[in-house]
Amino acid sequence: MPKKDGLMVAADILKLAPEQRIIFVSAYVKEFVEKPVRQLKADIEVFQKPVSPRTLVEVVEDKALYEEIERLGGNAKKIREEMNPTHRQLKQLVESMRKLRAKYES
Repeated sequence: MPKKDGLMVAADILKLAPEQRIIFVSAYVKEFVEKPVRQLKADIEVFQKPVSPRTLVEVVEDKALYEEIERLGGNAKKIREEMNPTHRQLKQLVESMRKLRAKYES
């Protein structure tokens, strides 16, 4: 991009929509990108190229979070279809389910 880099664009997006999920895919070494991204203090994921199309689809569709919901005893299909939660809501749900499981297992 000639006038702005990805971090500048992400900062602009977050000013308009602070809850927006952002996925960076960069040719730079992942560790080089992660530190400046953390300074944005937002829900940002970083991947280093090359990334397979399948991996990108799984990330966008929150496959790992839905699998974790199933593993924790939830009905991921029903949650997806009836609630259509945001990425942030899914993360919060998984964290809550983990806490409940830990509480009842101890």
